[in-house]
Amino acid sequence: MEVPVVDDGVTNHPDADAQSAHGEHPGEQGAGTNDLDSKIALLLQHVSIIMDEATDLTSKRRALSAASIAIQPQHISADVKQLFVERVAERHVVDSVVRLIELGSVDAASDACDFLGDLAFNSDLGSRIVFKESSRILECFRHEHQLARTRADPEETSSRNTYAGHAVTS
Repeated sequence: MEVPVVDDGVTNHPDADAQSAHGEHPGEQGAGTNDLDSKIALLLQHVSIIMDEATDLTSKRRALSAASIAIQPQHISADVKQLFVERVAERHVVDSVVRLIELGSVDAASDACDFLGDLAFNSDLGSRIVFKESSRILECFRHEHQLARTRADPEETSSRNTYAGHAVTS
């Protein structure tokens, strides 16, 4: 089965072979670098929204969704994704995304998990930075599962109904 080639303006650019992992041409900058810079800039706009404490949850969810779709392999070259993942690591974006999961909103958690999955997909660095936060993510789901069990069976013992060492009330 032949894989379709998507013209993303970077990987199919005539100078694509000359681009380094950082999107630079030897010598002068070409059109491929400008495309690379604009793609990274757009992705980083989404990141800024996600990380801004003053931004409302709905806007953060939209930014997560847009970034998640934009970093899928059919929409981005490997070089652009690598650069994006490096910027995400530098800015500690995954911590902000995990905090959205910790809010307890099912919709926010879903969008955040989609983004983290797309960030980790086909990226060693992305996988490592997501994995570093896996215990926090799992704790959120364990907590939600425990709350659901308690609601279903009010006779559950209160010692099981804790989150991060603190008693949780339903």
